[in-house]
Amino acid sequence: MFKRCKTLAVLTVAAVATLGAGRAAASTPPDGPDGPTEVTSGTITVTGTGTARVAPDTALLNLGVQATAPTGAEAMARVTAGSNALTEAVTAAGVAPEDVQTSGLSLWSVTDREGVAVTGYQAMINVNVVVRDLDAVGELIDTAQAAVGEGFTIGGVSFDVSDPEAVLPEARTDAVANARAIAEQYADAAGVALGAIVSIHDGGGTGSPPYPRPAAAAMEDSMSISPGTLELTAQVTITFELG
Repeated sequence: MFKRCKTLAVLTVAAVATLGAGRAAASTPPDGPDGPTEVTSGTITVTGTGTARVAPDTALLNLGVQATAPTGAEAMARVTAGSNALTEAVTAAGVAPEDVQTSGLSLWSVTDREGVAVTGYQAMINVNVVVRDLDAVGELIDTAQAAVGEGFTIGGVSFDVSDPEAVLPEARTDAVANARAIAEQYADAAGVALGAIVSIHDGGGTGSPPYPRPAAAAMEDSMSISPGTLELTAQVTITFELG
């Protein structure tokens, strides 16, 4: 009789030990492809992305003047004169003085083919010009080139939106809808209901390079400039309850 009770007690202890081990294993989340997966009971956290396309209304021109001369002082004098002429020309064409900014100035020596003897000096100055009338961009570049003459350079043309907050709400709404759709997919796959929103974290917004837009017209007797279409992006991270 004593032996049977002892055996039953051993079996009971073994069952409790097995049950405890099963609970410990269930509480430890499996490792994902990038390491341990964080699991929060009763919630799911996803990140959604939304976009909104808009025609740009502002152009940023990176213009410049470059000059080579026997001495550094002469090279600097030439780019200074060219920069002054450029600034006077674009402001006379309607660009506000606060939309013209010097962005860089450099001077370096020029050597012979052997790289030993200095044969002269080269200087360069860059000027950023904000243009708020896109129809005037091509003509403005022509005006600046005519004012500077030899040594005029163009570092690039980019486009932007002066008031992104007028467009970003559309992208943010799209981002929330995208996050909810992703969360619902996971919830359906797991066989649970998607509950209320626990928290929302704004991931900020970004702009992308403009897409070509066929409707962009060429300026007559001037350089053709195509503003394209900007795509603004918003991201949001949302935590949902799981029912």
